[in-house]
Amino acid sequence: MHVLVIPSWYQTRFNMLSGVFFKDQALAISGQVKRVGIIAPVLISIKDVLKTKIFSFREEHIETDNIKEYIQPILAFPFFKTFNTALQFRIGKKMLKRYIHEFGVPDVIHLQTSLAGELALWMNKQYKVPFIVTEHWSGFLQNKASHAELKLARRVFSRSKHNIAVSEYFAQQLRNIFQEKFQVVPNSVELDFFAIGTDKFSQFTFLQVGRLDKNKNQEMLIKAFSHFDPAYNMRLKIVGEVKGHIKNELTKLIKSLGLIEKVEFCGPLNREEVRGVMQKVIV
Repeated sequence: MHVLVIPSWYQTRFNMLSGVFFKDQALAISGQVKRVGIIAPVLISIKDVLKTKIFSFREEHIETDNIKEYIQPILAFPFFKTFNTALQFRIGKKMLKRYIHEFGVPDVIHLQTSLAGELALWMNKQYKVPFIVTEHWSGFLQNKASHAELKLARRVFSRSKHNIAVSEYFAQQLRNIFQEKFQVVPNSVELDFFAIGTDKFSQFTFLQVGRLDKNKNQEMLIKAFSHFDPAYNMRLKIVGEVKGHIKNELTKLIKSLGLIEKVEFCGPLNREEVRGVMQKVIV
């Protein structure tokens, strides 16, 4: 079988951690099928360009473990969301045509979130390729979806062969919003990340990995951590990319709870660094 993955966001030179679980899922099936391709036209913000000081937007071709990745960074213009989406779709279609010319029409498309759904719908109409969709975007739960995004999602979920959510709670919320069937398939994990390491931190240490935002609820985690008896001398490490002003809010909370010496923000780490920290903590 020939599987083509179309993600709505993906890891690029500008952000190597974005959408890493999309690659994980592709790796998980790569040994079971004939070919896996990934077509990723990725919008890049000016903020990411300035942060990384990378000004090249050349297309990347990567081949590993029976997976062929085609990644095209696209500069996103501030306040022009509709234009950016249209540009992403146009470039994505060109990438798909080149891919089909080289490797043939895929048997099935795995759409990673409905935000890139126009490409899957176009492939379905143009080449009669069926698709399934795994929804990850928490914006549906946070009322961040625009009218156009909701309209697209309804079209995608109604035309998909299977709609998948990564948790039962998320699946139920999506069922309520879109009145469509969703089954639950959790994100795949690499078991090596959970191997027990012999080199541990000197204090009993908890770890949380995930970007800092309201959806991940680090506030609740810190409040829960504050209830431990100080005599146990425990530590909490929080790994993840900072979004907005949330770090300042969490820092104020930490100070108010007297945890300034016990809670550490480690910032974003690459996968190997995350693996190393995970194997040194207790929980």
